[in-house]
Amino acid sequence: MGGFSLPSRAYSGDRSQYTIQVTETALLNEKTVNETRMQLSRNRFDQLSVSNLAALNVQDAVLWRWVASRRGGESTAQVEIQNFMSWSKGKHFSKSADDCAGWESTAFHQETSAALTLSRADLVPALDNNNQIIPGQFIQVGSLERYRRTLLFQRQGLSANLIRTLGGGATQLSIAGGDPEAKVTQADAAFYFQTSGA
Repeated sequence: MGGFSLPSRAYSGDRSQYTIQVTETALLNEKTVNETRMQLSRNRFDQLSVSNLAALNVQDAVLWRWVASRRGGESTAQVEIQNFMSWSKGKHFSKSADDCAGWESTAFHQETSAALTLSRADLVPALDNNNQIIPGQFIQVGSLERYRRTLLFQRQGLSANLIRTLGGGATQLSIAGGDPEAKVTQADAAFYFQTSGA
């Protein structure tokens, strides 16, 4: 939340994180040692709208938004398996290792909404300090004044057409929806072998 956003635009957040690590070391015989390690970690962050009621967002334009559902978040998961083995034979000492890893990151944002936008108006009738029309005077108003006039004239019971004539009302309607998701997956593997001896 910030700027001019109102509480109806609020989200609740839920964050979870866990890591599981397992290590197994085995003495296969008096000259061979094997160690296997596995790690699984996952981070997830979800945001969910606090309310599905009409929301108001004021920036350069005022936006009423009716949201059927609003949910977003991101998730990352990583798994890594490593195996180390060392052994000796005679005067030689050898070791090998392999490493396999996988990583996935997903970001999503689900929203279905309808919006009425109050944008800058052309010249509209000027109002005095008592919100009465000043005959023959016209001014240019911004979105906040347009919004103020909309609420004022609605409380007075004026029709939508008259409210627009007096510099209030919405000027744009948009309906949007979707379920966009971005996913990145990566996997890699590595192996090495080393030996030494006289």
